[in-house]
Amino acid sequence: MSAKKGIILVDPYLDDQVLQMIHLLPTTISVHILANRISPADFCVQVKKLRSEGYQISVRKTNTFHDRFLCIDDEWWHSGHSFKDLGGKDSLISKVEEETALKKLRDRVEYELTNSEEYCD
Repeated sequence: MSAKKGIILVDPYLDDQVLQMIHLLPTTISVHILANRISPADFCVQVKKLRSEGYQISVRKTNTFHDRFLCIDDEWWHSGHSFKDLGGKDSLISKVEEETALKKLRDRVEYELTNSEEYCD
């Protein structure tokens, strides 16, 4: 909810629980999602409904990432645990601050956002 501009969520295993949190954001916040395995079957129907309500959401399919990352206004966080399962077991989220790692992560995410296919047309 602290986002002022945008959120990028990278999670190979994603479900619609993430979409429920988007309602907490103002429609001015852009949300970009990179995932590989997405469920349930009506995930895109829910995305299209959010879009019709004014939310700016892109969902791109990629198998590039193993770990999970969350970017809020260019502050990057790393999680070994899937965001859809947070709270179910002990896990840790760490801020990514090392400049070389940040540059590599930003470049890779930007490449995937530009070159991967949109999952929910």
